[in-house]
Amino acid sequence: MAIDTSIKTVPEILAVCASADDSDNSLTAAQALRDTAEKLAVSIRIEVHKNGNIIDELAPEQIAECKGIIVATDTNIVLKRFAEKQVLVTTTSQAINEPEKLIRKILNHEAPVAETGIAETLSDQKEIPQTKVQPFIRLMESLSSIMPVLVVGSFMLTAAVLLAGDLTSLSLFFKAVGNTLLDLFVPLLAAYIAWMIAGKDAAAIGFIGGAVADAGYSLNWLADQNAPLSSSGIPGALIAGAAAGFTGLVLQRLCYKMPSSLRMIKTNIIYPIIGTLLISLMMLALNAAVSDINAIVVKTLESIGLDDKILPIIILIALLVMNLITPHFIRKQDDPK
Repeated sequence: MAIDTSIKTVPEILAVCASADDSDNSLTAAQALRDTAEKLAVSIRIEVHKNGNIIDELAPEQIAECKGIIVATDTNIVLKRFAEKQVLVTTTSQAINEPEKLIRKILNHEAPVAETGIAETLSDQKEIPQTKVQPFIRLMESLSSIMPVLVVGSFMLTAAVLLAGDLTSLSLFFKAVGNTLLDLFVPLLAAYIAWMIAGKDAAAIGFIGGAVADAGYSLNWLADQNAPLSSSGIPGALIAGAAAGFTGLVLQRLCYKMPSSLRMIKTNIIYPIIGTLLISLMMLALNAAVSDINAIVVKTLESIGLDDKILPIIILIALLVMNLITPHFIRKQDDPK
């Protein structure tokens, strides 16, 4: 008689851990469930939702063959795929504090079985319009934090122009502060784009990338310090922010299974140091090329009589207008009527 040497690869228990934006509760809950399952000799696979991204998404065959699913969430997620399975819905806080209790409920078949007509999401809302609009809304919420910098900077420069010739010292004060605030826009923009993509772990990486882009350091400058600096400005901030965000995602995935006790080391040492090295090298390689694009933008503004300091304000106004019309347009397209 032939011996079956196949290995069962489907975990006994599945879990979904999801937290609100900028919270690490989903990662902490996942680690607590994983450590407890290992202690109990129970196989488990965990899907983590963080900042709109999904790590280790559960496969349909795993859902079909598992004993049950623990849904530890502080936000809205899709439930419909778990129909006819044990589904224990709880919070990330309970998963962190009582992981063994949750696992044993699934093993003892004490969790309710989801009916075929289970609500599509926790809030019983349509998933498609929500997921399409949400990333843009999150971007706008992040960029809204920059608005005070632009408003105050613009006010200071306007005051400097109005006071020019009468109170020279006061005019210089307003001009200096206004220029300083608007100069911060590039690293701030990169930081908030990175934050939107990968959460607060990537914000510092994005800020540093934006600062290197704005300073204009390049490989040419490394070879010859007498070479001119090549600031890539706003285009560089967009690239640095996106690159920093995806760098943050990669680092989070690589450090995903590290023990929760090392969380402070990940956040304060691994992410910023490795992220800074990677984003700095990337911007040094790209600055010379992207600075040409920035130069074209600046010359275009100057040709129509505008100062390059007005560019951040133009971008913010354009984004605010898009924020007003885009969600409405998307919902209209998704409306079955």
